[in-house]
Amino acid sequence: VSQNYVELLLTEAIEKHCDIVKCGYYEFNNTNGKIIKKVKYYNRTMNYSDEYLMRVKGHGCMCVLKRELFKNIRFPINYLYEDMIIRLLIYPLCNKINTISSILYFYRVNNASLSRSISNKTNFKSLSQFFLLKDIINMRKKLEFKDDELFKRFILSELTTNMFLRIRHLDKETIYDVFLASCELIENIDFN
Repeated sequence: VSQNYVELLLTEAIEKHCDIVKCGYYEFNNTNGKIIKKVKYYNRTMNYSDEYLMRVKGHGCMCVLKRELFKNIRFPINYLYEDMIIRLLIYPLCNKINTISSILYFYRVNNASLSRSISNKTNFKSLSQFFLLKDIINMRKKLEFKDDELFKRFILSELTTNMFLRIRHLDKETIYDVFLASCELIENIDFN
């Protein structure tokens, strides 16, 4: 993190009474230190129904979050991609979410990390995202969340681009099974 990471994010949260404040970030190569990607947000205040929120990553880092948001919610244990709960469970609880244009976080891309080293034909850990998504949908029901438009878009995003990029290394039969299971999952959500 940058030297003023905590100060800038907390100042914004306190002064503007925000539940979450997110900053931009750089992804850099662990081996050579080169910048791979730059993600920068606009200075923006929004609520959960704001269209711009679709562009805001759900990472648990790169932000400050109000402690009360986790009163009935915990990060899931034994799952990869556990920060998916930010978009699907935490954002809906927020009255005010801010993004700032400052890039304050430096995300180290390590190709040997667990989440990046799952792409071989016999490693099924990438399926963790599907099972976590099922659990999150059940948690939303227990917490009596409504299946609003943004939730539907987040679910489709997780089930399409995000998940299928992660499982494309698996055998065709498994990918087909995940596709069918995803269709079944979608059938149980009211998309009208």
